[in-house]
Amino acid sequence: MGKRLMTKEKEKRSMKTEKEKEKEEAVLKDTGIASPSPFPQHKAGHSMMADNYPRLYLQYIVSNTVAFMASFSVVLLLISGLPLRTKGLMWLLMFIMWIAIVATAFTYNTFIAAYSPRKRLYEYVLGFLLLAWMGFLSLLFISHTIRLIVKAVRKLIRLIVKAVRKLRQSAAKWSMNDSS
Repeated sequence: MGKRLMTKEKEKRSMKTEKEKEKEEAVLKDTGIASPSPFPQHKAGHSMMADNYPRLYLQYIVSNTVAFMASFSVVLLLISGLPLRTKGLMWLLMFIMWIAIVATAFTYNTFIAAYSPRKRLYEYVLGFLLLAWMGFLSLLFISHTIRLIVKAVRKLIRLIVKAVRKLRQSAAKWSMNDSS
């Protein structure tokens, strides 16, 4: 008997007209039982951003992955036990951290561009700020790279001068031994 009632109930539901369905949905939305959404209903685990903004979604996934991998690499370098006193390793850590920060900024910018209510304003403002910030980071990176190269060249020159002095000293010793 319970099975029969359920079957009749299903039949009644399927016979509802479109207007009745719209009225029912409106009542449910007004009461807060079914929240209105500007997006179509999606399955669990499926990205709404991928459906609505496929280009931005790809940019979001790439920048978020780069940010995660860069920050993960810094953590691994720090806990690996390598000596942090070397200039080269510190420069590498700094460079990887900059990659992580820039990728995080791109991730944020992509998300805001996709979901901000006033898209054009946010795109222009965030785009300008991101470009200015990238320019600043580029200047910092270039200056640190030049500084690292200058230090490496100075060290190389010192090593060459030291090697030449040793060669001269050994040549002078050989010439003294030959003359005696």
